[in-house]
Amino acid sequence: MNNNDIKIENLSGNFKFRVNGILIHNDEVLVVKMENNDFYCLPGGHVQIWEDSEKAVIREVKEETEYNTHINKLVTITENFFTRKNGKQIHELGFYYLLNLDNKEYINNKEYDVVEDNISLHFKWISINELKNVKFKPKEIKKKIENRDFDFQHLIINCKKYPSYK
Repeated sequence: MNNNDIKIENLSGNFKFRVNGILIHNDEVLVVKMENNDFYCLPGGHVQIWEDSEKAVIREVKEETEYNTHINKLVTITENFFTRKNGKQIHELGFYYLLNLDNKEYINNKEYDVVEDNISLHFKWISINELKNVKFKPKEIKKKIENRDFDFQHLIINCKKYPSYK
């Protein structure tokens, strides 16, 4: 985590601006589980002040995986509203990019662990067909990957569960 990350924390909840990379190789997708989560998601992280989302996703994926990538296309923009286990409400703006791997020859391990900012990350290449058996969030992105639907979509997730702020 960096002091330049775009996020707002206050008593009513947190806002964060994130990017995520969809990396597919040999019909497998790269997923990650953070140490305190019981689910997988896609690699990514916070966008920083004065950084565009394209540069951010390439930087974040490189930091976490050491893979060099380039953008194929923007697949989804999500406005995701959820509550953490500790009760904190989160409003997340997420950009999901389909990425092309530049250095496929470096994919040696199907599973590996990385520690970033004192957080243990467990990475795993999972067959897209097996993804249906994996707890993955957000489930709307999981469906897009399972269906190999990489057409652009704007998703608003769980907004109706939370009160409107005036």
